[in-house]
Amino acid sequence: MSKSYSPVWRLFTVIIFRPLLYVLVRNKWAGQENIPKTGPVIIAPNHMSYADWGTDAVFFYGAGRYPTFLIKASAFKVPFIGKMLYGCGQIPVNRGAVDAAVALKQAEQALGEGAAVITVARWGTQIVLPYGSKKPKVWPRQTVRTVAGKPVDLSEWAGKQSSAKALRAATDAIMADVTALVASLRGEEPPAIPFDMAKSNQAKPSLGTDSASS
Repeated sequence: MSKSYSPVWRLFTVIIFRPLLYVLVRNKWAGQENIPKTGPVIIAPNHMSYADWGTDAVFFYGAGRYPTFLIKASAFKVPFIGKMLYGCGQIPVNRGAVDAAVALKQAEQALGEGAAVITVARWGTQIVLPYGSKKPKVWPRQTVRTVAGKPVDLSEWAGKQSSAKALRAATDAIMADVTALVASLRGEEPPAIPFDMAKSNQAKPSLGTDSASS
């Protein structure tokens, strides 16, 4: 979606990080054909670990898309890292601040233009980098499985963006698809109610979603 990026910075990340991530993690993919090659698309994945961005990036790039992530604003203040993130067109978000809503305007605009919403599930990044740990586990080499579902059918709520009830229902539909995909990766039945990190005192993987777009 974002047009404010440097092709040089994006090429740099592909050259440096793509082969590195292939070496460090064994990736098993499915459903990449469900991600449109062109046009606006919003990706709704579950959040397992701070390592998610890496395996997601190579997954989406392998599907023919360079993803734009919503990333906490503090990361953009880190020397070099911040310059790279801005150069690649990533979007800073101050969580809990008013400008967090501003950062979502691009996604809202894309939806208005008929963007597909693709749910994605991954399993394994929580082993590569567990919550609360700053030390990744790269040996023995871990397997991360990622699958993309078919576009979520949101036609029932078309034109109802101003309705909080409709937005909640559409969000629940997206969450249900993500939960079903995660359950399929784990070979389990999906829970009746997806896990909500905000309502739990335990720091464990969530079936909630992040946001990424192209």
